[in-house]
Amino acid sequence: MAALAASARFDPDGLLQCPTPAGWLPVALADLDSLLVDHAACEQKAAAAALAMLGKVPGDRVFVETLSHLAQEEMRHFDLVYRLVLARGGKLRSMLPDPYVRDLVAIARKGREDGITDRLLVAAMIEARSHERFTLLAGGLTDPVVRELYEALIPPEAGHAALFVGLAERFSNKAAVRIRLAQVAAHEAQLVLAQPPEPRIHG
Repeated sequence: MAALAASARFDPDGLLQCPTPAGWLPVALADLDSLLVDHAACEQKAAAAALAMLGKVPGDRVFVETLSHLAQEEMRHFDLVYRLVLARGGKLRSMLPDPYVRDLVAIARKGREDGITDRLLVAAMIEARSHERFTLLAGGLTDPVVRELYEALIPPEAGHAALFVGLAERFSNKAAVRIRLAQVAAHEAQLVLAQPPEPRIHG
């Protein structure tokens, strides 16, 4: 599929208009168990979001198959993180609201085409930010087991960001998508810079 094939040459960090503030990594590393529980919830939500998006374009085989495969991969990632949580003596908790995702989704426009395009671009930004933070974690972790997990998740996360941009460009005008992507990225950067650091993937 074109959206998936593009991932090999796609740099998700190029979507980001600001780096994660330096204060986030020490906070995340200081409470790794909370971070992992939050990460498991993120993977679960990502799978649900992919299935919800699939339902918005049910007649497009590429959309359906791409997002179905993505949802399955997100749940495989959930299982990896969940097993690590259990191995460290932890357990899942009720999923907390994610202000980052909530405020990022708020930029989505009304209307079918604009709304779907924006949701795809929001998803691309979430995946791009996750890719950047997984990279930071892999570079900062001293626990070899947890570090190995994040190293393994970096390439798929890049592929997910590429996938969503590719689907947006398939669904809407490519030039318009690129303009809108820059607007969504600017909004995302404002949210990241305004956030207090927390032991969450998007905190």
